[in-house]
Amino acid sequence: MRGVLSQAMVKCASSSEKVEILAKSNRSVPVDRTTFDAFPGGPDKKLNPKKKIWEQIQSDLHTNDECVATHKGAPFEVKGEGEFAGPKPWPVAELN
Repeated sequence: MRGVLSQAMVKCASSSEKVEILAKSNRSVPVDRTTFDAFPGGPDKKLNPKKKIWEQIQSDLHTNDECVATHKGAPFEVKGEGEFAGPKPWPVAELN
């Protein structure tokens, strides 16, 4: 969200019954950037902690009917490596 180099981030989907790690392509590596074609913006230079950015976007993060992780309906993906998906069958979960 802010352009800080991350060593890795685990993305999970959750419901009231369980939490599952989302899977991505086996060819991608931890430093690959997650993108959304519908939201091509770059990182902010500085985040204001008082604006609570994570809290603002978290409610828009879900899996769709095909168990693919989305932000406002746009799939999470690593360019050239594909989309992030949860276990099937387990559609429409929150992401955290």
